[in-house]
Amino acid sequence: MVEETKKKFQKRFPGYKKVGFVTGRAEELADMAKDETVKYDTIVEAFGLCAHEDPVAALKSMKKLLRPGGRIVLLEHGRSTWDFMNNHLDFRAEKRFKQWACRWNLDIGELIDDADLDITYEKRVNFGTIWMLVCKRPEDKLRVDEKPFINKFFGTEAPKVKKE
Repeated sequence: MVEETKKKFQKRFPGYKKVGFVTGRAEELADMAKDETVKYDTIVEAFGLCAHEDPVAALKSMKKLLRPGGRIVLLEHGRSTWDFMNNHLDFRAEKRFKQWACRWNLDIGELIDDADLDITYEKRVNFGTIWMLVCKRPEDKLRVDEKPFINKFFGTEAPKVKKE
């Protein structure tokens, strides 16, 4: 299937060379990279953490592939901000996994913490089950338009960040 995708992509975009097609597990993506000097400004994943055998390892692998100042953008489904919704997710979790290989009741925030990433943007919709996140490595500075989590939580102003 990857070879077919590659053929179709190359036919439609013959001049575009900066794309790679690999088969493997996201948990091992950094190890599969042929050139260790190749890093990315942005890594995007949508509705994938639920399907990884080890979502924390997948996030850590993505983190290894970021350039300094890079960001990981996630759109995921996971635990809700409402207990009644979490009860539903938990009740249906086994059936959902058997049918779709999807664990839709993961605590995405906990996975981010376990992968040693910082959240610079968070928005949740659909009773809090859809998570939209932008994450960074802890050693990277916040950008001018980003606030630390604690300031977002309390609704206070963030310290001013100097432009470099």
